[in-house]
Amino acid sequence: MDIFTCPPELLTKKHVAYLLSTSEWGVGQLVAQKKLIPVDDGGKWQKFRLDDVRSYIASLHEWHR
Repeated sequence: MDIFTCPPELLTKKHVAYLLSTSEWGVGQLVAQKKLIPVDDGGKWQKFRLDDVRSYIASLHEWHR
């Protein structure tokens, strides 16, 4: 899967799910828990900043230490 079909700094929910090895529903749960915050780019689909996703992944590594 090419995660860079949209601008590299913005990812769709599908791309985030792929990066986190979860489902789109799982990403929705992270949004509901305010662990990931989508950006409003005026489009139809939720988008996420790549840096925010990387920060979330880094927080998981910190939590497991």
